[in-house]
Amino acid sequence: MGICSRLEGENGAYAKLREDWNFDRVCNSLEDLKKAVVQGVAELAKGLQGLYEQLRQNHRETLSCLHRIDRGIDSLEDCVGSLDRVMAEGVGSLQAASAQINSNLGDISASLNTLSNNQYVTAWEQGVRTYWLRYPREASDVRPLRGPLHG
Repeated sequence: MGICSRLEGENGAYAKLREDWNFDRVCNSLEDLKKAVVQGVAELAKGLQGLYEQLRQNHRETLSCLHRIDRGIDSLEDCVGSLDRVMAEGVGSLQAASAQINSNLGDISASLNTLSNNQYVTAWEQGVRTYWLRYPREASDVRPLRGPLHG
């Protein structure tokens, strides 16, 4: 006799056939699952490799960008230092020019005082008792000069 002694029943040939059929179905499902997992892992590995390469490229570009920024900052620092020197020289020049202008204004004021005094003395010696001093502003801006020598 064979594996089964009868066709029907719990241990019959039909039950064995159904059991074998279910077992084959499970095995085929497991084989399909195994193929899907292997294919998914391969695709995942391929995707991760692409991601890794992209990250490396981004890292290289970031380092390059940081290097350019660093050079730009160094260049800006040099420019600011140069500008600071130029401004310091300019301020020094302006201060020197301002001092020279103030000195010239003092000289002009002294010359005008001397000229005014000379005009006054000349007029006094000529017998003029009232003297009008004209400033070189406007013709309408005339005022009399009064002092201790005037009576």
